[in-house]
Parts: sequence; C-alpha cells; structure tokens
Amino acid sequence: MSGKVKKHILIALLAIVIIYILFTVYADYELVIYSFGNYNWLTIPLLLFLTFLTHLSRFFRWSYYLRLLKINIKTSESLLIFFSSLIMAVTPGKLGEFVKSYSLKKHADIPLSVSSPIIIAERITEFLSLLIITACGIFLYNFGILIVLTLLGLIGLILLLFSNQKFVQGFITILTKISFLKKYRPSIMGVFEKSNILLKPVPFINALIINTIGWIFEFYAFYIIIHSFNSDFSFLWASFIFAFSIVVGAASMLPGGLGITDGSLSYLLMHFNINNENAVAITIITRTVTLWFTILLGIIFLLIYTRKFGKVYSK
Repeated sequence: MSGKVKKHILIALLAIVIIYILFTVYADYELVIYSFGNYNWLTIPLLLFLTFLTHLSRFFRWSYYLRLLKINIKTSESLLIFFSSLIMAVTPGKLGEFVKSYSLKKHADIPLSVSSPIIIAERITEFLSLLIITACGIFLYNFGILIVLTLLGLIGLILLLFSNQKFVQGFITILTKISFLKKYRPSIMGVFEKSNILLKPVPFINALIINTIGWIFEFYAFYIIIHSFNSDFSFLWASFIFAFSIVVGAASMLPGGLGITDGSLSYLLMHFNINNENAVAITIITRTVTLWFTILLGIIFLLIYTRKFGKVYSK
C-alpha cells in the first residue's frame, strides 16, 4: 500500500472519529452508548454480506464494460483489480478508482485512454441511479426536491451535450488549445469515443439496472439497522433517506462524503422523529458496515494484489 493511500485513510479515519465524537456529544454520549448496547450485533455478518453483494454487482458492471470495450483480461486478475480499487472510496468523488486503469495498463498494456472511460461511466451511472431513486422518494415525502432536481438537470444536460458529436469535437478543439494539452488530443478524443460507446442507450440502461440492484443491497442493510432500533419505517422510506444522504455527500466531492453524508443521514433520521441518540448510533453503524467495510475489503484485496503482481505504481 502506497504512502499516499495510507495517508488518505489515516486522515479520513481521524476526521470521522472527530465527527462522530461531536455527534455523540451533541446527542448525549451516555444515551448513545445505551443505544449501542441495545443494538442486535448478531445482524453485523448479514450487513457486511449485503455490502459485499453491492460491490459484487458493481464488479459485474465493470466486467460488462470491459466486454463492451473488448478488453480481455483473466477474471481472477480483473477481480483483484476491481476489489483492490475499493480502497480509493476515501478519495474525492472516488476519482482514485482511476487506479484500475493503471492496473489494466500494467497487466494487459491497455492504454489509459481506452480504459479510463469505464471509470467515468461508472461514476455517472452510479450517481444517476441514486438520483433516480432519490427523485422517486422526494415526490412521496416532499423533501429535498430542489437539490435532487437540480442535480438531475445538470447530469441530464452533461449527457445531452456529450452525446452530441459536434459539441464534443468543438469542446476538444478548445481544450487542446491549451499548450500542454495539444499533444494529448488523440488520447482525449479516444476517451470521448470510448465513453460514447458506454453511454449509448442500451449499455447505459443496463448499467443503471445493475447499479440500482447494487444499491438495493445497501438500502436493505440500512433498513435492517433501523428496525433493530425498533423504528417502524418502510423499506422505501429507508432507501430514500439513505440515497439522499449519499447524493448530498457525493455532490460535496469530499472523500467518501465524510461528514456531509453522515450529518445528512443523522439529520434526516432526526427530522423523521427518530431520537437523537438512536439517529447517531444508526449513522455510525451504517457508515461502518458500508464505507469502512468497503475500505477494509479494498485493503485486503490490495494486499493480495501486491503480493501476486507487485505495486500498481512503479516509482
């Protein structure tokens, strides 16, 4: 594991510890501890399994994109590349997952311009599937309409513009007028061409379906956690507030939505009449079995990857 990655994780851990301490103090730490004491910890293995299923579904999306771009690599290597990249969940917007492109270049000599559109398409479809789920909830619960519709509009506009070949060519022409980008024009053009393949209607819809299925596993984990605190809310409601909090955190571009996702989740739970101490406990457990377990998976697979293939970067 590189020094930079370790530094990112340690900073993220320190930040979230401070945030959770503040949450706990606000909610009254004795009551929060009491809430933790009443939680059914036997559900944890199931919650971790559901989170794993979320990432397994995303691996299927990754494999689907590889086939679309005719990138041939062994399934075992592809699996290690994908799961080891989960450690980058604490980078802004998960942009650290471009490490998958570096790994493909190392293993199969795939140019970065060929594989990097996969990471772009993953981020777009993953975020859009969340927005669609959230949009369904806002009309039922009349909450956060402006935020979600604004984000949907922006993504829709971006997709519309970049599906227009003339716009793309004009955009690249303007972009490559910058002196240091001129020599990269063929690569930049290649990125847009490959992205266009992945964002065509059929692949785009297929990816949205896979993403939605993946999110459902995590939503169900959140639903189980809420019900362990004797809160009688529907699966749809649980899905909405969890999706909304992730959307807000992702829009902030903070690593893993740290603080923003956590704060939004606690606020929404309190807003819908879950007491403060239970809201904080639910938030901490949820983020531990989703975000922090994801990073742990990434560390485990990265160690296996490094032992088998060496470091991704050679500096």
